[in-house]
Amino acid sequence: MPLFGPSQAAEVLAACRAGAEEAQGAFVRSFDLPSEMEAGEAGPWSAGEAASGLAGPGLVLSWTVEETCALFLIPASPLLPDWVKAPSNPTEKSKLATLSQELAATLLPEEYFASRSEIAWVEDLSAAVAETQPAENALALPITFTAEGARLECSLLWPVARALPAEETEPAPKKEKKPAPPVAESAPAPAAAAKKPLPSYARSLLKIRVPVRVTLAATRQSVTRILELGPGSIIQFEKSCEESLTLEVGEQHVAEGEAVRVGDRFGFRITSIVQPEERFWKVNNGRRVQ
Repeated sequence: MPLFGPSQAAEVLAACRAGAEEAQGAFVRSFDLPSEMEAGEAGPWSAGEAASGLAGPGLVLSWTVEETCALFLIPASPLLPDWVKAPSNPTEKSKLATLSQELAATLLPEEYFASRSEIAWVEDLSAAVAETQPAENALALPITFTAEGARLECSLLWPVARALPAEETEPAPKKEKKPAPPVAESAPAPAAAAKKPLPSYARSLLKIRVPVRVTLAATRQSVTRILELGPGSIIQFEKSCEESLTLEVGEQHVAEGEAVRVGDRFGFRITSIVQPEERFWKVNNGRRVQ
């Protein structure tokens, strides 16, 4: 399969037009904005034209596709809710992250799946795009969302050399620095523990494939009840529909999260990591007693 680049212009346009309905649904779920989407023809990207057409704030969606990246640019508009500039709670942050994932799965060709998806509000779209280093032969595909009589002119740009900078994609909240406690001059400064790589004889463990499954709920039924099951049968669970789902890796419960929709696919967003079970043994005269 060739690298994702300008040669895939026809495939990208076909994916955008085929996924228009899904993209419209993504805007409804994230912004409560019913709209109609229209994709135009891809043309060469011009940094000069971009500087004048994108001279302002907006949302940048960054998608990593194999060794290159693609950007989806959404200029600031009255159609967008005010909270997109600075999402203040997990729900708003989740809506933005889901929007980026859904649009990546919808607007990109199926064979060019985005392995990483980021989204950020920036104060200068043209400057943010320049930092990603668009290729000399980069293309821009105009995508328009029409809602409430207004038009939201967006652009799909690819390929670019790098994704959004980390400080743009995941801004960390500023914390007040507290003065460090006084330390005696003779006391050495503590050194940060370095992360050591695995020894060579253990690196092959990273290539082992293990089953990963998400469990909705579980119950026990008698064999008689199971034999009575058929089309239309309903199995009730004690678990509430609002409870978290569990993620198991090789029969080990490792995380909890929630179901999300990524285009026409099912996804799982991790909300918490389950700590390994602690085990203690009683020691008697230097010997372990189980």
